[in-house]
Amino acid sequence: MLVDGAQSKKDELLISTLFDAVFRLKKRLAGDDWEILLIPEVCIQNRMYRLRYDRGVVELEQI
Repeated sequence: MLVDGAQSKKDELLISTLFDAVFRLKKRLAGDDWEILLIPEVCIQNRMYRLRYDRGVVELEQI
């Protein structure tokens, strides 16, 4: 898993070659709340998932 902006592009490329599937976590402001997106970088192209966390439960919603 890659965290958006936490490593250089060179390191991202190196990391992505080691695994069959690579995901990026991206945090953005949506209205008044922060939204966390799980974006597949390798293997599953053109799909994003919204992560919701509430009281120990993680929900994935395809965007």
